Amino acid sequence: DRNVVLVATGIGIAQFLGYLRALPSVAGACEGPRKVALLQSAARAADLFYRDELSTLEKACKAFTYVPSVQKPELETPMWGGAKGSVDEVWAKHPLKALWNADVTPRDTHVSVCATPDVIETMLDVLNADDFSEPLGDRRSDVDFCEAE
Repeated sequence: DRNVVLVATGIGIAQFLGYLRALPSVAGACEGPRKVALLQSAARAADLFYRDELSTLEKACKAFTYVPSVQKPELETPMWGGAKGSVDEVWAKHPLKALWNADVTPRDTHVSVCATPDVIETMLDVLNADDFSEPLGDRRSDVDFCEAE
């Protein structure tokens, strides 16, 4: 089984909530060895839907990594201390390599993106630069996506 990275902006998080909420009830899912991460981005911290719930899940489930990011940190009071930028900017900094202490590669990781069409396009560009590929025919894909307006 491969690791899973979920990437969401705005209401795109709704696509992944059922899966994430089920993690603690699946035998061994929170203990690994497979890892699950969520990269979530919003303009402001207040727009990081379900942030408290996801932070709590991260504390309870050692195989889950939550990386929330804010695109306009200069507007935050108090000052935002987490990741800064859009999901593609955060991905390009390779935060999971440090957090997981391992490279994130198509060989061992599947990426699912649920965001607006422009964010999907940008994410596909940065993922392709890291050798991830989108679906093509019946070939196994490293990436899937859904649109969320």
